[in-house]
Amino acid sequence: MISIPSEKEIKKFQEERGVAFAESELFDMLDFPLEKGDKKTALTEPNSAIITAQLAQKYFGDENPLDKTIRLDNRIDLKITGVLRNLPENTDRRQEIYISNPTLEVYAKWLAAEDNWGSVYSETHCFVLLKKVHKQHKSKKHSRNFPKISWRRC
Repeated sequence: MISIPSEKEIKKFQEERGVAFAESELFDMLDFPLEKGDKKTALTEPNSAIITAQLAQKYFGDENPLDKTIRLDNRIDLKITGVLRNLPENTDRRQEIYISNPTLEVYAKWLAAEDNWGSVYSETHCFVLLKKVHKQHKSKKHSRNFPKISWRRC
Protein backbone atom coordinates (compact mmCIF):
# COMPACT_ATOMS: atom_id res chain seq x y z
CA MET A 1 0.00 0.00 0.00
CA ILE A 2 1.17 3.50 -0.81
CA SER A 3 0.07 6.44 1.28
CA ILE A 4 0.68 10.13 0.80
CA PRO A 5 1.01 11.86 4.16
CA SER A 6 -0.07 15.48 4.35
CA GLU A 7 -1.22 17.96 6.98
CA LYS A 8 -4.90 17.66 6.01
CA GLU A 9 -5.35 13.98 5.25
CA ILE A 10 -3.60 10.75 4.35
CA LYS A 11 -4.39 9.49 0.86
CA LYS A 12 -4.06 5.74 0.42
CA PHE A 13 -3.57 3.74 -2.79
CA GLN A 14 -3.38 0.01 -3.39
CA GLU A 15 -1.00 -0.39 -6.32
CA GLU A 16 -1.79 -3.69 -8.01
CA ARG A 17 1.48 -3.76 -9.93
CA GLY A 18 3.57 -3.61 -6.76
CA VAL A 19 6.98 -2.07 -6.35
CA ALA A 20 10.50 -3.07 -7.36
CA PHE A 21 13.75 -2.52 -5.53
CA ALA A 22 16.44 -1.52 -8.01
CA GLU A 23 19.80 0.08 -8.59
CA SER A 24 20.21 3.10 -10.85
CA GLU A 25 22.02 0.96 -13.41
CA LEU A 26 18.74 -0.77 -14.25
CA PHE A 27 17.78 2.29 -16.27
CA ASP A 28 20.96 1.95 -18.36
CA MET A 29 19.68 -1.46 -19.47
CA LEU A 30 16.00 -0.75 -19.93
CA ASP A 31 14.67 1.95 -22.19
CA PHE A 32 12.77 3.69 -19.40
CA PRO A 33 13.75 7.35 -19.67
CA LEU A 34 13.29 9.75 -16.80
CA GLU A 35 11.20 12.87 -17.36
CA LYS A 36 12.48 14.38 -14.12
CA GLY A 37 15.51 13.61 -11.98
CA ASP A 38 18.93 12.15 -12.73
CA LYS A 39 18.94 8.45 -13.58
CA LYS A 40 22.53 8.06 -12.34
CA THR A 41 21.76 9.26 -8.81
CA ALA A 42 17.99 8.81 -8.39
CA LEU A 43 18.26 5.45 -6.63
CA THR A 44 21.61 5.71 -4.88
CA GLU A 45 20.40 6.91 -1.48
CA PRO A 46 18.32 4.87 0.96
CA ASN A 47 14.62 5.75 1.08
CA SER A 48 14.49 7.18 -2.43
CA ALA A 49 12.08 6.19 -5.18
CA ILE A 50 11.23 6.75 -8.81
CA ILE A 51 7.59 6.72 -9.93
CA THR A 52 5.97 6.89 -13.36
CA ALA A 53 4.46 10.11 -14.70
CA GLN A 54 1.04 8.47 -14.40
CA LEU A 55 1.52 7.86 -10.66
CA ALA A 56 3.01 11.33 -10.17
CA GLN A 57 -0.21 12.78 -11.59
CA LYS A 58 -2.36 10.42 -9.51
CA TYR A 59 -0.54 11.17 -6.24
CA PHE A 60 0.38 14.85 -6.60
CA GLY A 61 -1.73 16.31 -9.42
CA ASP A 62 0.07 19.14 -11.21
CA GLU A 63 2.59 19.66 -8.39
CA ASN A 64 6.24 18.81 -9.01
CA PRO A 65 6.65 15.36 -7.38
CA LEU A 66 10.41 15.63 -6.85
CA ASP A 67 11.33 15.66 -3.16
CA LYS A 68 7.74 14.76 -2.17
CA THR A 69 7.19 11.84 0.21
CA ILE A 70 5.25 8.62 -0.22
CA ARG A 71 4.94 5.93 2.45
CA LEU A 72 5.28 2.23 1.65
CA ASP A 73 3.12 -0.19 3.66
CA ASN A 74 2.69 2.35 6.48
CA ARG A 75 6.34 1.70 7.40
CA ILE A 76 8.88 3.46 5.23
CA ASP A 77 8.90 7.03 3.97
CA LEU A 78 10.37 7.42 0.49
CA LYS A 79 11.52 10.62 -1.18
CA ILE A 80 10.62 10.90 -4.87
CA THR A 81 13.89 11.47 -6.73
CA GLY A 82 12.76 10.77 -10.28
CA VAL A 83 9.78 10.48 -12.59
CA LEU A 84 9.77 7.86 -15.33
CA ARG A 85 8.03 8.31 -18.63
CA ASN A 86 4.97 6.05 -18.56
CA LEU A 87 5.88 2.44 -19.24
CA PRO A 88 5.65 1.16 -22.81
CA GLU A 89 3.00 -1.45 -23.54
CA ASN A 90 5.60 -3.94 -24.80
CA THR A 91 7.40 -4.41 -21.48
CA ASP A 92 6.94 -7.17 -18.96
CA ARG A 93 8.24 -4.85 -16.22
CA ARG A 94 4.93 -3.57 -14.90
CA GLN A 95 5.97 -1.95 -11.62
CA GLU A 96 5.48 1.81 -11.59
CA ILE A 97 7.43 2.40 -8.40
CA TYR A 98 11.17 1.69 -8.22
CA ILE A 99 12.74 1.95 -4.77
CA SER A 100 16.46 2.28 -4.09
CA ASN A 101 18.12 -1.05 -3.41
CA PRO A 102 19.67 0.17 -0.11
CA THR A 103 16.10 0.52 1.22
CA LEU A 104 15.58 -3.22 0.87
CA GLU A 105 17.61 -3.85 4.01
CA VAL A 106 15.11 -1.83 6.04
CA TYR A 107 12.06 -3.25 4.27
CA ALA A 108 13.02 -6.94 4.25
CA LYS A 109 16.37 -7.53 5.95
CA TRP A 110 16.25 -11.29 5.26
CA LEU A 111 15.97 -10.65 1.53
CA ALA A 112 18.81 -8.12 1.48
CA ALA A 113 21.21 -10.33 3.45
CA GLU A 114 24.34 -11.19 1.47
CA ASP A 115 24.24 -14.76 2.77
CA ASN A 116 20.60 -15.34 1.83
CA TRP A 117 21.11 -18.26 -0.53
CA GLY A 118 18.95 -20.70 1.46
CA SER A 119 15.80 -20.40 -0.63
CA VAL A 120 14.46 -19.33 -3.97
CA TYR A 121 12.39 -16.17 -4.24
CA SER A 122 10.82 -15.96 -7.68
CA GLU A 123 10.28 -12.21 -7.50
CA THR A 124 14.03 -11.51 -7.46
CA HIS A 125 15.52 -10.76 -10.85
CA CYS A 126 19.07 -10.02 -11.91
CA PHE A 127 19.86 -8.31 -15.19
CA VAL A 128 23.27 -8.47 -16.85
CA LEU A 129 24.27 -6.00 -19.55
CA LEU A 130 26.82 -7.48 -21.93
CA LYS A 131 29.12 -5.51 -24.17
CA LYS A 132 27.95 -5.42 -27.78
CA VAL A 133 31.08 -7.29 -28.92
CA HIS A 134 30.29 -10.26 -26.67
CA LYS A 135 29.51 -13.42 -28.56
CA GLN A 136 26.71 -15.64 -27.31
CA HIS A 137 28.93 -18.70 -26.79
CA LYS A 138 31.35 -16.64 -24.65
CA SER A 139 28.49 -15.32 -22.57
CA LYS A 140 27.22 -18.82 -21.84
CA LYS A 141 30.71 -19.97 -20.86
CA HIS A 142 31.21 -17.07 -18.42
CA SER A 143 27.66 -17.17 -17.06
CA ARG A 144 28.40 -20.50 -15.38
CA ASN A 145 30.77 -18.65 -13.03
CA PHE A 146 28.46 -15.69 -12.53
CA PRO A 147 27.08 -16.71 -9.10
CA LYS A 148 30.62 -17.22 -7.81
CA ILE A 149 32.04 -13.88 -8.90
CA SER A 150 29.17 -11.40 -9.07
CA TRP A 151 26.51 -12.41 -6.57
CA ARG A 152 26.83 -9.24 -4.49
CA ARG A 153 25.64 -7.02 -7.37
CA CYS A 154 22.38 -8.89 -7.89
